[in-house]
Amino acid sequence: MKLLEYQAKEVLASLGIAIPPGKVARTPDEAAQACAELGPVAVKAQVPVGGRGKAGGIKLVKTPDEARKAAAQIIGMDIKGFKVPLVYCETALDIQREIYLGFTVDRDARNNILMLSAKGGMDIEQVAEEAPESIARLHQIHGGGRSTSSSTSSLSMPAWASWRDR
Repeated sequence: MKLLEYQAKEVLASLGIAIPPGKVARTPDEAAQACAELGPVAVKAQVPVGGRGKAGGIKLVKTPDEARKAAAQIIGMDIKGFKVPLVYCETALDIQREIYLGFTVDRDARNNILMLSAKGGMDIEQVAEEAPESIARLHQIHGGGRSTSSSTSSLSMPAWASWRDR
């Protein structure tokens, strides 16, 4: 199952994890209304693939009119074969540091995997190629057991130490 960003944030919020305020907009007018309520926002294409920013699918705006224009440009655009049906308008933040956290399926290992990197989420594929040691990986232990960060798991300890010490 692939979740769109806003759906994943709903799950995180339901678990008590703080997320920035945001609103789904299916039309440019709804994006303008979201900006009027939230203040400056990032208007983000909602498609189940990475590379949205580089494709022009994320725009920072300050006013409702700018949000309307950005949403009009983004809704309906094609990003890696996916037509953008809606945008997520999220309160613009002054980002101090980005991390990457992903939970997915490692098809080669036939197992779930949690990945963490202090190098942020942009170009994570490039990070994986150029500095694979900077991504901590933790596989689920089969049989209902819990994963641990001991030597019996596949957690990349250099990457974890890098993250932990920040």
